[in-house]
Amino acid sequence: MGWVQGRVQVGPLTVLPATLLLLALLDTATGLGVTAWAVGGLVAVVTWLLVARGMHREGLPTLGPANRVTLLRAVLAAGLTALVVESWTGSVPRSLVVLLASLTLALDLVDGWLARRQGKVTGLGAAFDMETDAWVILVLSAYVVPLVGAWVLLIGLARYLLLLAGLARPWLTLPPPSRPWAKVVAAVQDVVLVVVAANVLPRLAAQAVTLLALALLAESFLHQVLALRHRRHERVARPSWLPPVMDAVALVVIYLALALPHSTDQLTAAVLLAIPLELLVFLALALVLPSTLGRVVAVVSGVLLAAAVVVSVLDLGFEEGLAGRSTRSATRATSAAVSTCSRPRWVSRERSSPPRGSSGRSVSAPRCASGRCCAPGVRSGRRRRHGRR
Repeated sequence: MGWVQGRVQVGPLTVLPATLLLLALLDTATGLGVTAWAVGGLVAVVTWLLVARGMHREGLPTLGPANRVTLLRAVLAAGLTALVVESWTGSVPRSLVVLLASLTLALDLVDGWLARRQGKVTGLGAAFDMETDAWVILVLSAYVVPLVGAWVLLIGLARYLLLLAGLARPWLTLPPPSRPWAKVVAAVQDVVLVVVAANVLPRLAAQAVTLLALALLAESFLHQVLALRHRRHERVARPSWLPPVMDAVALVVIYLALALPHSTDQLTAAVLLAIPLELLVFLALALVLPSTLGRVVAVVSGVLLAAAVVVSVLDLGFEEGLAGRSTRSATRATSAAVSTCSRPRWVSRERSSPPRGSSGRSVSAPRCASGRCCAPGVRSGRRRRHGRR
C-alpha cells in the first residue's frame, strides 16, 4: 500500500473534498438520502484509489492539466450518481440531472484537447478518461430506464461486460487499436442519453434513437473484438487489480440476483440494503469447498445468477412499462368521463312523494348530456322505491 502514501497522493486526493462539497450543494438544492450520500462518496473513494495507483505505476509525481479536468469530471460523475440513486426513492429535478450530465459531457471535450495541445498524452490519462466516460454512460443508462426500457442498460454495461469477458479471453484486455470512429460512437452515446434523460422526445422517438445508439456501440465493440482477436497469441500480463475487481463485480451480481424484488413497488433502499441469507450461504460454500469443486460451483452459479439478474431487470422494466400504459389509459378514460359530465342539464323527475321547496315546485335532479343522473342517491332510468314495489 505504499502507493497511497507520499506526495503522489495529493492530486487525486482532492477528489474527496470536492465531491463532499458538491454533495452538500446537491443536498441543499434537492435533498439527498443516506444511500445517495454513501454511493456518491464511494465513487469518489474508488476514483481516488485507482488514480493514485495509476500515478504510482507510471511514476507521475503530479496530475497534469488534462488529468485535472478529468478529475473534475469524476467529481461531477459522483454527484450525478448520487442524484440518480436518490431519484429511485425520492423526487429529483430532471433539470439538475441533465445539467450535471451536460457539464460532464462538455468537459470531455476539454481534457483531450488539453492533453494533445500540451503533448502530455499518457496511458493514465487515456484510461482515466475512458473509465469516466464508461461510468457516466452507465449512470445515465440507469436513469433513463423508466423512459425507454430496461434494455438500455446494455449501453451502460457494455464496457464492463467486455472486462468480464477478458477473464476468459485475456487478449480482450489488450490496448485496442486507435480508431477515430470509436470516439465518435462514444460521444453519440453521451449525447443520446442526455437528450433522452431530458425527456423532450416522445417515447417512441426516444426508444428509436437509443436503439440506434446501441447498434452503433455494438458495431464498435465487434470491430474492436475482431481486431484484438488477431493478437490473441500474444502473451498478456493480467493486471494485478483485475482479480479483486472481478471478485467485487461477482459479489454485486450475486447480491442483485438475490436482492432484486419482483415488483417495482418493492424496490426501496431498505430492500436493496438488506443482506440476503443466501449470499452468506454462498460465501460460506466458497470458503469451505475445495478449489476444483469451488470453481465448478462458481461457474454454474455465476451463469445462473447472471441470468436471474437479467430476467429480474427485464421483468421490472416490463412491469414499469405496463403500469405506465395502464395509468395513461385510466387517465384518458377519466378525462372522457369528466368531459361527458361537464354540461349537466336539469330534468324534472316525478317521485311518489316529491319534496317541495319554498316555492312549491318539485325539486329536480341534475342529469348529464349522456342521460345519466349526476345527483347522489338517484339512479338513471329508474326510481328509488325505498323497499316498496
